[in-house]
Amino acid sequence: MSKSNRKAVEPRLARIRLLSAELDNLRLSALERTRSIDTKASFVVVAAGVIAAAAFDILSNQSLGLWGLIPSALTVATVVVAAIALWPTKLKSASGRDVVNEWVDAETEPAVLEDHLLELKAVEVYHRDEQNEIKGRATKWAFALLVASLVTCLFTAGMGAALSNGVPTHGESVTPTPTATSAP
Repeated sequence: MSKSNRKAVEPRLARIRLLSAELDNLRLSALERTRSIDTKASFVVVAAGVIAAAAFDILSNQSLGLWGLIPSALTVATVVVAAIALWPTKLKSASGRDVVNEWVDAETEPAVLEDHLLELKAVEVYHRDEQNEIKGRATKWAFALLVASLVTCLFTAGMGAALSNGVPTHGESVTPTPTATSAP
């Protein structure tokens, strides 16, 4: 390579190296977002489990009829949507083995390899961000369903308490007994 060609290539290589370092940072950020979303979705599943215990207890209050199913149905929907957010998906990116096999003995300039690696990183970051968008939307929906589940659980529990005059019946019918009055 002539001296003039080398001078023309060097600024491009410097840009590729800078872009490569920035893409490494973006990749790490995307991985951190994935972990954060997974943590939030896991929290939703645990919280839904706590609400489910109360929601299924409400089902035993027969005075609520089918209204008692609403908190349970919302809790199940919460877990399903959170599971969608947590479901493992395959990342569309080149495998390390394929890259090494293709380039280890290549008879091209290192600049061409750096250019290729830059493109691979850009594609990986793009696909990670794409997956994070999907997981993030599912997690937002799961949180919304969790709140709806909690609100309906509290509402139906209050309705059940009002209908049973504050006495827990657990599915049994309660007949009030008259109190004895003392004669003067």
